[in-house]
Amino acid sequence: MMRILTGLIYSLLCLVQPLAGQSQSPMLLDSATVGRDLPYQIQGWEVSVFEDVSNGMTIEKLHHLPDSLFKPLRHECCNFGSERNTLWLRMRVQNQTEKDRFYLELVNPFITKVTFYQLDTAGNVVRTDTTGTAYPFDRRPVKHRNFIFPFSVKNNASGWVYLALEPDYPLNLRMLVWEADRRFVTQQRAEDVMLTVFFVFCTIYLALSTVLILLSKQYYLWPYYVYILITTAFIPAH
Repeated sequence: MMRILTGLIYSLLCLVQPLAGQSQSPMLLDSATVGRDLPYQIQGWEVSVFEDVSNGMTIEKLHHLPDSLFKPLRHECCNFGSERNTLWLRMRVQNQTEKDRFYLELVNPFITKVTFYQLDTAGNVVRTDTTGTAYPFDRRPVKHRNFIFPFSVKNNASGWVYLALEPDYPLNLRMLVWEADRRFVTQQRAEDVMLTVFFVFCTIYLALSTVLILLSKQYYLWPYYVYILITTAFIPAH
């Protein structure tokens, strides 16, 4: 009898453990994650995915779907294949910082269409933004080469963030969370300094190349020179 009871308990544990592994961990915002000059990179276990094969799901219907229909990511966030269906990413946010304004940054400027939703704990839509390469640059909530979405969560409160992605090709992206003040003060200043140094060196290189080509009279190098000039000019677009 004892052996049978032990076997039943062991079998139940084996069933429960895989189910527990399917649960989605909340994204915790605290001083150790976003309270620094560097952003917090969202991890795979903090994201769950739902593939909308109908491409017609609304956020209201999606939020009330059972958790079992959302698949937690098992790999580093985020890599997806060449699905033609809408991919819904879901994240639960818990704010334990003294700040209440944040940015979600998608480090991939080539997503065709992405829609951002922020919901409160009651399931009410607090904010929504739609942008992507299929839309004018002026429609972006934050004018930046990456897609950046502002959101707000009060101290010791929580909420939900959803992303509806409609890619036309295999998608690879990193998702970063910033304190709003740090993203466009400390980080932006560092980016501006590095880009300035880079373009100064590019300008010096192009100027020296011009002089050397003229002095050496090796005019067959002009196509290469023009290629470098055009490539440098298009770098800010990326």
